[in-house]
Amino acid sequence: MLRCDLSCKGEKNSHNEFIIWIENHENEREQIKVHLDETISEIKGKIFNGIEPKKSQIYHKRNKLQNQQTIRQCGLKENDKLYIIYGQNIKE
Repeated sequence: MLRCDLSCKGEKNSHNEFIIWIENHENEREQIKVHLDETISEIKGKIFNGIEPKKSQIYHKRNKLQNQQTIRQCGLKENDKLYIIYGQNIKE
């Protein structure tokens, strides 16, 4: 149940913004536009509607990303793929 507002989709606007892919455990995929200074928690807010960000985890290349980390700190690049898991049993 990935959900991305139209405002987070679009073309690359600057060197600090680019597109990444989000995939969940149901193999649903979405593209979202991110900014290097956005946090993982903010990215979760773009993806979910009505699901608490604390009830989800995001992984990149098998590494769990922390909510307070920025896209820059994670070293993410254009077209990188992130995997998100969510549910009642997930803890931050």
